[in-house]
Amino acid sequence: MDASTLEQLNSLLGKTNSGSSGGSLFDINAIIQPLMPYLIAISIASILITLLYLISIIDKWRSNRAILEIRKVLREMNDRDKLRDNLAHASLQRPAQDTSSETSSTSAPTTPPGVSL
Repeated sequence: MDASTLEQLNSLLGKTNSGSSGGSLFDINAIIQPLMPYLIAISIASILITLLYLISIIDKWRSNRAILEIRKVLREMNDRDKLRDNLAHASLQRPAQDTSSETSSTSAPTTPPGVSL
């Protein structure tokens, strides 16, 4: 490109050789001024959406933590119930064994090992 073409291009774009900006092809202030309410509304909406998203993530995290805690409590309750059932089952079997040993001991006397009569 030669110097005259660059000079014409700069004059169209609003640039001068001295470096100070004169009138530009687009007046940015004239464009932004009517769009400012929309830009503010979009900014506020994006902030609200971000806050709601963060709140939903925190809520999901809390509910998942509560679910895990409930599972832990239920697991402990099941273990206690199994232990309680095993103890109850063992105590029910023990009296039955005791009564059978009592009937055999009354019918014939037994001596413990190592004891002579």
